[in-house]
Amino acid sequence: MKNVRRRLSVAVTAGLLVTITPVLAPVTPPVSAAAVAGEYVVTFDADVNAAAKARKERALGNEVSDVFSEAVEGFVATLDANDVRRLRADADVVAVEPNSIIRVAATPGRYIVQLRSGASALSAASAVGATNVQPYRSAITGFAADLTADAYDALATDPNVISIEPDALVRVSDTQLSPVSWGIDRIDQRALPLDRTYTYDNRA
Repeated sequence: MKNVRRRLSVAVTAGLLVTITPVLAPVTPPVSAAAVAGEYVVTFDADVNAAAKARKERALGNEVSDVFSEAVEGFVATLDANDVRRLRADADVVAVEPNSIIRVAATPGRYIVQLRSGASALSAASAVGATNVQPYRSAITGFAADLTADAYDALATDPNVISIEPDALVRVSDTQLSPVSWGIDRIDQRALPLDRTYTYDNRA
């Protein structure tokens, strides 16, 4: 009888151990957002020739609208979902992101607003509550004015508005730093060593 009780005790204990053993569900890797067809900006490592990559995309039938290679190597192209996945798997690719306009939040200040020909500067300015308005009628159609952030946002959606730029003082420098190698650095400086600048005279 003792042996039976011992075997039963072991069986119950084993059963309890089984019932409290945690069951771990398989971990599913996160699924990235599905790529959609559209215009994308594709950037590459610095040592990659973006023009060659763009030629490859054109050969595949994709429209490449712009290729850039100064600040970064890359291009803008119209891609479908398969193209996006293919390029994101390319070891030369740094990023593949939708081509979109990034809107910077408006800040209060003084701005120059350029309008389409025939639009009324005073009407546009008064409609958004602009103050200290200076209309322009000769070089451009538009005005300079003090705008609140709300006024800026309202003008930004006005179909008669071409551009809104900060009203700032701009100076033109008559000295060019690191001029291109046309020998012009030696023209304005006879003595060596050359200072790698060229200052234009008043006849330039």
